Amino acid sequence: MHFSKSDNERGFVANSVWSVSEIKGDSVTLTDGRQTRTVNPAAERAEQHIDLAYAVTVNGSQGASEPFSISLQGTEGGRRQMVSFESAYVALSRMKQHAQVYTDNREKWVAAMEKSQAKSTAHDILEPRGDRAVANAARLTATAKALGEVPAGRAALRQAGLQPESSMAKFISPGRKYPQPHVALPAFDLQRQAGGRLAEYPDVRRRAP
Repeated sequence: MHFSKSDNERGFVANSVWSVSEIKGDSVTLTDGRQTRTVNPAAERAEQHIDLAYAVTVNGSQGASEPFSISLQGTEGGRRQMVSFESAYVALSRMKQHAQVYTDNREKWVAAMEKSQAKSTAHDILEPRGDRAVANAARLTATAKALGEVPAGRAALRQAGLQPESSMAKFISPGRKYPQPHVALPAFDLQRQAGGRLAEYPDVRRRAP
């Protein structure tokens, strides 16, 4: 098992790997060989941030360090959208002694590593975020306006063939940190924390015929 979120008060460290030593009722006792932790996911929401650790996503392995790393880097079908320099770097930099990669096309995988991945995948959006990221998402969406309420947003909706009432997207006005306007879409990660997808606002004037 591993913790998917850090909790200093309970002594949980994200991505730390533990073994199940005992299950008693709804309580699970975990050990890492030096210490033990007992969690009750059914009774404590803060103790629900645990998951199986025999395999994890590349994003979920960030910050982890293991003797060996075996990763799947597919280049066909839906997997090709998740292959990039960033994903390869994380997969290859987790190990201390040995890294092993399985791919369906080595040439395409090497070529994909030369590209930087600018777009988020569904896995990125669903990946649990820290408390700070969740707070930032809540702050941005609280002050944002629906796309249908601003001229630029209505133009983007027309270009996409959508009606204002059919979109949950919001318009994030440009600011000091992000001079480019953005579009925010609400979402919830795998831990049921509020999050979302933030994308640069498309330049509809440049794309207009």
